[in-house]
Amino acid sequence: MNINDDEKLLYLANLIAVARADGAISPNEAETIHSAQKRIGARKTMLRKAESIAEAPDYVPSPVGPLSTKIANLEDMVLVSLIDGAIDQAEKPVVVTFARDVGVTNDQLAVIVAQAKDAIAESDATRTCPSCSASAPVDAKFCPNCGGSLEQ
Repeated sequence: MNINDDEKLLYLANLIAVARADGAISPNEAETIHSAQKRIGARKTMLRKAESIAEAPDYVPSPVGPLSTKIANLEDMVLVSLIDGAIDQAEKPVVVTFARDVGVTNDQLAVIVAQAKDAIAESDATRTCPSCSASAPVDAKFCPNCGGSLEQ
């Protein structure tokens, strides 16, 4: 992906903003953001700056770069939203608004969501139990170690 440093910064801020929409960034969301950071060639210092930008109370994710970058950013936002099992009710409007701003239709967004779900299923993604910190399959409702609820 060939985008400049300012675009990389906002790309990452968009991912962080959607992850923070429900109040906290889960370990799986943080790992997914870190993977995107590596993929777009952003330095770790950029990730820290992006966190500061996304934490501003008035920050609203907005499309950056050429259309291919905007779509990739949307795909990563969907992946971050789904990595814990489902798009949280607080994350959904952020993703839908961003998709609308990019010019993606509801049908196209549904395809992106389906592809992200398939990618997660194929990756053997796991999430961390909030009670005991054990690893559990991303689609599990209860921790296989302690039996605690994994639903947020």
